[in-house]
Amino acid sequence: MLIAGSIIGGNVLNIEEIIKISEEAGVDWLHLDIMDGNFVPNITFGLDFVKKIRQKTYLPLDIHLMVIDPEKYIQFSNYCNMINFHIETTYFPLRIIENIRKNNPEVKVGVAVNPSTSISFLENMEGYIDNILIMTVEPGFAGQKFIPNTLNKIEKAKKIIEGWEKKPFISVDGGINSQNYKLVLERGANYIVCASYLYEDYSSIKQKVLMMKKQLYK
Repeated sequence: MLIAGSIIGGNVLNIEEIIKISEEAGVDWLHLDIMDGNFVPNITFGLDFVKKIRQKTYLPLDIHLMVIDPEKYIQFSNYCNMINFHIETTYFPLRIIENIRKNNPEVKVGVAVNPSTSISFLENMEGYIDNILIMTVEPGFAGQKFIPNTLNKIEKAKKIIEGWEKKPFISVDGGINSQNYKLVLERGANYIVCASYLYEDYSSIKQKVLMMKKQLYK
């Protein structure tokens, strides 16, 4: 059970500070949102930026592609430990997964899904994915309010993978805070991505991580 710090929630003008504070606070992974201004209206980091982050931290990197053409971003998989693309962006998810693994056989691959998208696609994903990234807000901006209906989606994902020999993470991303993190864990999530809640006050990051992990490992 893991906690990932989504650096978009911090002061991105000083990435090295975010990395240092995250490491000291006991964050398990760093989560990087790659936005293209098309799939979502915002624009964030490019490949060179990710390469620099890779050089600055020992923490595993989790890349979330919020892009129209994930096939064009396969090189990002060379500089991370896990890469996720959105099911809404392709008719051929298994082909994308295959191409990512050809490029880097060691990287974990996940599929992200928006709040209003059905997760029925998971029925054909056994053995292919390492992560199910359930968006608990509409993607594109940090600081949004958690969508309660996504709790049902977490529960459905857990039921679908019950019989899988190799179970992927069930991760949640968006609006996670002290009021709802227990709810997503109770429904079956085991990987929490935090942005604004974690980084809104750097002095309290370690305390928040410890509080969530106390619940995670019960």
